[in-house]
Amino acid sequence: TEVKKIGEILGLPETLTHKVPVDGLSGKTDEENLGFTYDELDRYIRTGKIEDQEKKAKIDWLHEKNLFKLKLMPGFSYTEE
Repeated sequence: TEVKKIGEILGLPETLTHKVPVDGLSGKTDEENLGFTYDELDRYIRTGKIEDQEKKAKIDWLHEKNLFKLKLMPGFSYTEE
């Protein structure tokens, strides 16, 4: 939502600001692969509201599955003896 709005403010063409991303492999849009739209996801993230409980469950599952990406990578701690 914010990226689209910035694009609109900058006067970018609507074909760019409202382009639906595709995965580049199957020819399907990201939304088709996910099973929900970015608008539905954005609304759920911002308000916690979503009508379709199956979509809610999928979003929650994907979020849980990807939480590891928010953690720092394990590191090696070097100490001189």
